[in-house]
Amino acid sequence: AFSMLEEPVYDTESNNSLYRIADYDHPLDDSYIPADLVNAGVNCKEGSEIRACMKDDLINMFDAASKDGIELYLVSGYRSYGEQQKLYAYYVKEYGEEVAHAMDAYPGVSEHMLGLSVDLGNADHKYELEDAFANTEAYRWLMEYAKEYGFILRYPENSEAVNGIAYSPWSFRYVGKEMAIKIMESGKTMEEYFYGT
Repeated sequence: AFSMLEEPVYDTESNNSLYRIADYDHPLDDSYIPADLVNAGVNCKEGSEIRACMKDDLINMFDAASKDGIELYLVSGYRSYGEQQKLYAYYVKEYGEEVAHAMDAYPGVSEHMLGLSVDLGNADHKYELEDAFANTEAYRWLMEYAKEYGFILRYPENSEAVNGIAYSPWSFRYVGKEMAIKIMESGKTMEEYFYGT
């Protein structure tokens, strides 16, 4: 008999699943391109794209932040495999292989390829993609409210051993509202939440 206590099984492996985990143990194929990419519709670099399924939530989150006096900026949304290759090569050249490996850029491992990962910052570009972003009002706001719009902090402090990526206070991942609240309130990373690692 089916017990109510059984944990539901979540699909973390199909590329189109909202819960797809891309990490060093579960890379994406270089040919994967989401079928539903759309213009991000928020304050961002021209041409920035995200998955259609999260567009309304992203826009609503930016609007809500704005009402609270925080102007968010989408630094980066969807990135193709080719873009990841270029970015990774750049990081290796700038910082060396080891540091580059711990940045959210390795081709096939970055969830930017899923179109569900967003790098967020302030509209004034202060502390963009820097750990110091964690000291901003924008970050504090996101940590309090992002889950209500379906977003989780993807690479929390001290989670590198679990997911291979260094602390990234700017990197948020869309998983839908219900799941975002569960994951954020559990205090776990996606890997820990779904794989129990």
